[in-house]
Parts: sequence; C-alpha cells; structure tokens
Amino acid sequence: MWIINADDFGHSPEVNAGVMHCFEKGLCNSASIMPNMPGFEEACQLGREHGLEDRIGLHLVLTEGEPLTEAMRSSRLFCTDGRFSLSRSRRVFWLSRADKIALADEIRAQVAKCREHGLPLTHLDSHNHAHEEWWIGAVVIALAKELAIPRVRIALTFTEPLKWARGLYRWGYNRRLRKAGLARSQLFGGPGNYLAVPNREAILRNMDCEVMLHPLTTAGGLVVDSVSGDLPDEVIPTLTLRSEGEGRSVVWSSVRDEMGHHA
Repeated sequence: MWIINADDFGHSPEVNAGVMHCFEKGLCNSASIMPNMPGFEEACQLGREHGLEDRIGLHLVLTEGEPLTEAMRSSRLFCTDGRFSLSRSRRVFWLSRADKIALADEIRAQVAKCREHGLPLTHLDSHNHAHEEWWIGAVVIALAKELAIPRVRIALTFTEPLKWARGLYRWGYNRRLRKAGLARSQLFGGPGNYLAVPNREAILRNMDCEVMLHPLTTAGGLVVDSVSGDLPDEVIPTLTLRSEGEGRSVVWSSVRDEMGHHA
C-alpha cells in the first residue's frame, strides 16, 4: 500500500495550496499538520471543508517557530529567545527531567490544538524528523500511546552506501517503533529513494510504503516539492503506476471522489 504523505500542512498559505492541489489531483492520500505555524487555521478549515479529517496527522514541530507552552519556551535545549532552535546537526544524547516534562507538555499541547480544531489525528511524524532523535523518540512513543495516536512515522529505510552506522541506528529506532506497535509503514523515504529501487514494482508490491512530499505553490502557480525540487504532478504518477500497465496511479483513487462530496 502506498501512503503518500504531504508534510508541512499549515506552514503557510503557499504550502496549504500545494497540499490541497496534491489531494485534489490524487497525488497524496495523507497529510501532516503544523500546529504552531501561521497557516494552521486555514489548513484546518480546508481539511474540514473537504472531509479530510481522517487523513491528517500531527507534524510535530520542535525546530521552527514558537512553542505552544511556556515551559518549552524556557528550555535552553530546545529554544533560544523563546523560539525553537533545535537542530538535527546537534545530536540529542540525553534529556534532563525538566526537558522531558517540557517536551511531553508541548506534544500534548500540539495534539490538543489539532483536536480542538476538529482533527482527531491519524498519525504522528515531525518537522525535520526531530522525533528520530533517540531520547525525543522515547517521549514521543510514550505520548502516542497516552494520547491514542495509532501510528508514528519510521526513520528513513534507505541508507546511503558506506553510512552503515546511520543505517544501524535507523534500524534500531524502527525496531523500537515496531515493538511498540506504532510503526506506520514497512518502508519510508522520498520519491527519489523509491524510484532508485531496481524492479521496484515486484519488490514493493506487498509492502506498506510511506512516501514524503513537501508541496509548495510558487508565485507562478507551479506546485513543486520544496525539499527535492521535484514536480509532484510528474514524479508521483511515475512512482505509483501499476506494473500491469493499467496506466493509472495506485494512490487512493477515492480521495478525489470523497472530496467532491464536500465541495
């Protein structure tokens, strides 16, 4: 099964427009929303108007913007001058008791804000993959269980050649998620990762595969992936065409039909 997830929903009007374009064209079947970003209210409204509440999860934010809780704003590990400043280039090897409490309260606040806006939350992932940090991940797993969030994104399952240590870390992290019963998929990566798999139709046929997109509508009206620069209108149909030659995408074809009922 293909899970094509549009990250960063709620980041800005331009991102929201890109995400909705992907839903409307059947290029994605899932999205993750950022509760502390300027476009959050608009994203919630769009989700409700188009009946997408059961396709939206939390894009936990720990690396950009302002926290929702005072304790997190005061955390020197996560914030500088009251704004998130955590960087994935600086590894998190340990969390103090105060940091664990602040992180847990911030996660609860971000989840609560989404649910107050009518989004039950089907899954959890994070901006810049911050939940993949081992000690942050431990808190995320505990809170996902506490708050009844059924699925959490796994770490990237495609490892660059010669980077075996990174691959081993990701394997251990994903094993922990699976033991907790929370792993959202068997594989995870960007479109380019999957397109590089030889004979991918046969290999991936019976796998649960999550693909991340970062749709953004440019000033000229073109929808691009803000991270890879790919055009979702081109890369997703190429990735998900059936091997039997049916010439159509296997991304949930019901998305557009369901959205039409809410137009």
